[in-house]
Amino acid sequence: MKFFRHILLAAVAVAAISCSEEISPEVDRHPENDLIPMTFTAVADSETKVAYDGQNTFWQENDEIMVIAGNGVSAVFKVDKINDNIAIFKGELIESDTYYAVYPASAYLGNNLSENKIYAKVPNKQKAVAGSFDKDAFLSIASNGGKGNKLQFKNSCTVIGFQLAEPAGVKSVRFTANGQTNIAGNGVISTENIPIHGWDNTYSDRSSFDMITLEAPDGGFQSNTDYFLTIR
Repeated sequence: MKFFRHILLAAVAVAAISCSEEISPEVDRHPENDLIPMTFTAVADSETKVAYDGQNTFWQENDEIMVIAGNGVSAVFKVDKINDNIAIFKGELIESDTYYAVYPASAYLGNNLSENKIYAKVPNKQKAVAGSFDKDAFLSIASNGGKGNKLQFKNSCTVIGFQLAEPAGVKSVRFTANGQTNIAGNGVISTENIPIHGWDNTYSDRSSFDMITLEAPDGGFQSNTDYFLTIR
């Protein structure tokens, strides 16, 4: 009986040790991967960015950029304040000396910063906007130059504008360029040659299109109205 009691006590002691180990596990910390709140000032060149008014381009509410730290970790940052061609973006990312950014965030496809590459797209299907262009198709790239929180954005695409004399019943407009087979698609930006968006045979998800389709806006195309599409 006494022997049995000793076995029970030993079992209880083992259970207590097990519970203690489960309740207080040792935490494996990697501070280099800790996300911290950050703010970036995004500055657009005089002819760079988002909502076009016929002469200038501006940031818009609800804009998002993908910010990439020097080790390749990325996170979406959302616009907080706008002042003409300057916008403040907030989010969380790891601490780094070097940062890159892609606008819009939806255009970002990944990176291989060990080879100085950022992957992004210019879509071959875009949505028409009266007096402007599809902001999800306007690819721009930025860098902080290896220091600070200022991101200088540069265009990675060109804007083509047109009007329709008789838009009734037009559901889409298709654009091609003579002799060009690569005006949209998935491509690569070299961090050493920002903002050129080009073809890279080593990129397995690369794609190229010789035609861009601009779909009619809600309510249809209107006459005497500027519409724009973007090409690589």
